[in-house]
Amino acid sequence: QLSHRLDKVFGEDASQSEVFEWVTPAVADVARRGVHATIFAYGQTGTGKTHTMMGDIGEGGLGDRAGIIPRAAAALFETLGAGAAAMSIVRSTVHCSYMQIYGDRVMDMLADGRSGSLAVRETPFSGARGSSKSIFVQGLSEYQVTSAGDVLSLVARGDAARATRATDHNAQSSRSHAILQLALEVESVETGDDAKQSWRLVDLAGSEKWSDSATHDKALASELRAINKSLSALGNCIAALADLATQQQGAAQAEGGRVQSRGSLRSHVPYRDSTLTRLLQDALGGGTRAVVIATASAAASASDETNSTLAFAQRATRV
Repeated sequence: QLSHRLDKVFGEDASQSEVFEWVTPAVADVARRGVHATIFAYGQTGTGKTHTMMGDIGEGGLGDRAGIIPRAAAALFETLGAGAAAMSIVRSTVHCSYMQIYGDRVMDMLADGRSGSLAVRETPFSGARGSSKSIFVQGLSEYQVTSAGDVLSLVARGDAARATRATDHNAQSSRSHAILQLALEVESVETGDDAKQSWRLVDLAGSEKWSDSATHDKALASELRAINKSLSALGNCIAALADLATQQQGAAQAEGGRVQSRGSLRSHVPYRDSTLTRLLQDALGGGTRAVVIATASAAASASDETNSTLAFAQRATRV
């Protein structure tokens, strides 16, 4: 019998609101404290990643089955509105982008017409914490949004362009990693300066074993290879970061509590092994709030995949 130590466990009867309440601090930090945040769902195909992230939106507002994305968008604009009403926020703007990684290629899900592959770039910048690098997608479209409804309209538009396919586990399985990005610029009374932060919500394609159908379907086989390669790269990055955190903790104990920076420790994190990990490099590498939601099946036939998912989640708690 295997066991895993995680920050929080939800049963199959947990409501969408219960899950969202647990991730609410990450949402609030984006608007109030000027930090970057990333929330992503990871797990086997058919275990509820898209349901958890998006869910179902009721008519006339958020329903009980609404997922993290619609709830978070509503909470974000509510927080910005409250700040403006209390006059602690002078001005705020929000821009929305939506992309998918399909076959290790980045595509704009909101582009007018058919989107080609976009390039992932790295730009250096200097700030109060020293020099660093920021990852961005060149040519990705942005739309200014003023409400949660605006965000959800763009998501619905983008989802119509998302790559899906029927699989053994799901009648309409996502065959790409979808990343919704909200870029905020907030001018506060306290500082008088513009604070820029971003918030990414990621619905990963499902991990999946090689099947008989993949053997005879070249397109499916290509998709499966690309998905598994990128998820494997993500797992390798999480494992390397967990090892780095262990080194950092050991070094701090040896030096009387003084924590060394990650750059001073020896460890290679293979961000460049896939487009997915390149885009998530800022979220995984520190200095941001990151929430990993692992979805798993209770079926005995899925025990291997479930154990793999939970092992991934446990490693993520050490980062």
